[in-house]
Amino acid sequence: MAFAPLTGKKILVTRAAHQAGKLSSALRELGATPVEVPVLEIQPPQDPAPLEKAIRRLDTYDWLILTSANAVKAVIESSATMGATFGHAALPLVAAVGESTAAAARDAGLAVALVPENYVAESLVDAFLKRQNNVTGQEFKGREETGADENFASERDFSRAEQVGVLKGHDFNRAGEAGALKGHDFSRAVNAPENEGALAPEGSLADQHILIARAAVARDVIPDALRAAGAIVDVVDAYRNVMPEAAPQLLRAALEQGIDAATFTSSSSVTHLAEAAKAAGIAFPFAGVAAISIGPITSHTLRESGWDPAAEANPSDIPGLVAALARYFGSA
Repeated sequence: MAFAPLTGKKILVTRAAHQAGKLSSALRELGATPVEVPVLEIQPPQDPAPLEKAIRRLDTYDWLILTSANAVKAVIESSATMGATFGHAALPLVAAVGESTAAAARDAGLAVALVPENYVAESLVDAFLKRQNNVTGQEFKGREETGADENFASERDFSRAEQVGVLKGHDFNRAGEAGALKGHDFSRAVNAPENEGALAPEGSLADQHILIARAAVARDVIPDALRAAGAIVDVVDAYRNVMPEAAPQLLRAALEQGIDAATFTSSSSVTHLAEAAKAAGIAFPFAGVAAISIGPITSHTLRESGWDPAAEANPSDIPGLVAALARYFGSA
């Protein structure tokens, strides 16, 4: 069996309680024992006004970027609460950062126009530029999605979105504007060590007005990269990640029983686990525990926290994270 190295391993799962099931189930199927210590709890933004204002003026944007399934849910639920209705010509194109986010958006009735191949800033900008400049006859590094004939499993229950019916059947086939400016300086777009040396995509996103719905206190890598490409970018807090009160106690109990590896699915999972450890009086990073990261941004946050990741998922999704675990224990 390819994943036999996971048999008997105790793996810390730090995802929010409502999202831990997919990862925990995958680990159990491969013989591991998931130890769930949710260090994230999703709550509305402290000030909902900016998100509500952005939703009211969605027709002024060319693109809406959704950065997570939680962002999708927040946008849909806020729209429903406001009683917002949108006409065919009033909505921006939708880009989703990752397939699980795209799946959640489709489940909510949104047509996803773009999913970058990799979950890092330059890949998203590159995908935007190639679509914007109507690149033809070349391999497209991002994927333009119609959402009509693909059925990805969503990590969230979006049954409410179907009842709301917001945006169902919207036609997103709008023609992109051309206007390339060769040799644009993207030095600001890539500011994490793992992205150093990446080739800057050619072109410009000048006059493109982009709205990003994301978690509060998220990193500015993506908006900075888009602004460096010439886009006008607005960022709104769609939700907050807070640490559950029970996290320190649960963490203490988990470490007492022994943990072989800790999984991290976002930068917030790193910082919140560090907060939980501090509250529990536990040294962070954890001695003898391997850190497994879902992607380069999360890995960068781990390194900033003094914990070198033992393995990194590729692709940056839950199956990729499980595969990274198996590779690590297979070679350990």
